[in-house]
Amino acid sequence: MFSINTIMVLSPHTDDGELGCGGSVARFAEEKEIKFLIVGDGIMRSDLEKMVDKAGLSNKFIFTGVIPYEEVPKYINISDVCISPEPRDARNENTGGSSLKLFEYMACEKPVVVGNIDGNKDIVIGLNAGFVVDPRNSKELATYIVKLFNDKNLREQMGKNGLKGVIEEYNWENITKRVAEVCEKEIRKGRKNNGFY
Repeated sequence: MFSINTIMVLSPHTDDGELGCGGSVARFAEEKEIKFLIVGDGIMRSDLEKMVDKAGLSNKFIFTGVIPYEEVPKYINISDVCISPEPRDARNENTGGSSLKLFEYMACEKPVVVGNIDGNKDIVIGLNAGFVVDPRNSKELATYIVKLFNDKNLREQMGKNGLKGVIEEYNWENITKRVAEVCEKEIRKGRKNNGFY
C-alpha cells in the first residue's frame, strides 16, 4: 500500500484543496492502494472527516489526532510521500520561512510535495527533494503525487537528496551559525549608527 502523509493543524485555513479529498488526488486514490495519513488535530477535524465521509472516501483517510512528538518519525516513516501544502497567502507570506515538518520529512528520506511559499519552495527546488505546487489546485497536487506513485526510483532519489540536504546544509549547527552571523551583522550596523537600531 502507498501512503501519503501530512502533519498539520486542522484549522479554518485547512481546506479540501490541501487535503485533496474533493479533487483529483482522492479520486486517483480511489482506484489505487493509497491511504492518506493526516497527523494532527484542530477545530476543523470534524468538518474534514465529514467532508471525506460525504465524498465516500473514509476508507482512504486516517485521521490520527494528536500524537506525542517523539512518535512523529514513526508516522513519517510509514509513508511513501509527505506533503506540506501550505498555500501562498498572507498568513504564510509574512513568515516567509520553512516549516519544521519539511525538515522532518526530508530527515526521514521522504520525497515531498510542498505549497509554493518561499521558504519551502526554495529548499525543495534547491535540493531537488520533491515538487512545488499551488496547493489550491488539486489537479496539480494530484499530478505530482501520481508521478511519485508511479516512479519508485524518483521517490528514492528525491528522498536521498532531501536527507543529504538536511545532513549537510540544514542541520542545527549550520542554522545556528547563520542566525549568529545575522545577529553580529545587525550589532555592527547598530554600532555604526551610534548604538541606534
